[in-house]
Parts: sequence; C-alpha cells; structure tokens
Amino acid sequence: MHSAGYLGAIAALLLMLGCGEAQTPQKVAERKAPSEAVQPGSASAAEAPAVAGVPAATMQRGKQIYESYCKTCHQANGQGIPGVYPPVAKADYLQNKQQTIHALVFGLSGPITVNGKKYNGVMPPAPYNDEDIAAVLTYVYNSFGNPGGIVTAEEVAAVRKAGK
Repeated sequence: MHSAGYLGAIAALLLMLGCGEAQTPQKVAERKAPSEAVQPGSASAAEAPAVAGVPAATMQRGKQIYESYCKTCHQANGQGIPGVYPPVAKADYLQNKQQTIHALVFGLSGPITVNGKKYNGVMPPAPYNDEDIAAVLTYVYNSFGNPGGIVTAEEVAAVRKAGK
C-alpha cells in the first residue's frame, strides 16, 4: 500500500472511531432532540466563556457539543492534529461564516487550506439541528483565541435551505 493510501486509511479509521461515528437514525434523532440542560458535576458542567450579547445557555450548549463531538478531531484546545485535522483555534477558515456553516451542515471533503497549511480529509455533516449548530459555532467563534462572533439558527437554516 502506498504511504498516501495508508495515511488515508488511518484517517478514515480515526474518522469512523471518533469524529464520524456510525450514525443510526436513533443517534441522529437523539442529537437533534431539544438541547438538554448540562447536569451539575458532569464533564461539561465547567462554564463556557461569557460573551456579551450571547446567552450563557447558548455558549454552554456549544461547549457541550464541542466537547462531545468536535474535540475528538479538533482537540480540546482547538489546535487539531497537524497534517490530519485542521485547527479551529485562530483559524482563518472561520473568516468566511457561510463557508464554515456549510461545512458543518453538509460536511466537508477534499483539499482545504487553514492558516496556510493544506488538509485533505473528510468531515461528516454534523448531526445536529440548526440551533445546536449555531451554538457550537458561536462557542468556537468565541473560544480558542478566535475574535468572536455570533451564528444564529436562522443563518444555519438559510445555508441548509440553499443546499449544497
């Protein structure tokens, strides 16, 4: 097997094990269920950063989603895995909000450049409703040294409605 094929196989395996776990209809429905409150003492109970103009519950839900779904690939510190998964920390890719929303709603495959480095992998569509995608993106935009910003459920719905 060629080294590129081998790396691709490893990336696909990591994707199946972490980022893109098998999505049964039941799992998708569970993730699309209305946001649950974070239970005190749970791993996600740590406070999300406070952001002016953003409800604390939105930031907390975004953090909960990031920690349960996104951090496997993008890591707890948002730095990603060099050469495999791009960072979300101080990521220039986030400057195009529509592109970023599109990547979460429809998934992403093929070559991209983030902070001057090339990545060529697969990110499955996030199995969440518009409100939850908006929450996790708002959390990312306001964490990891990113400059801030708000993503609304209406913006996510518009991207979803426009299609691929």
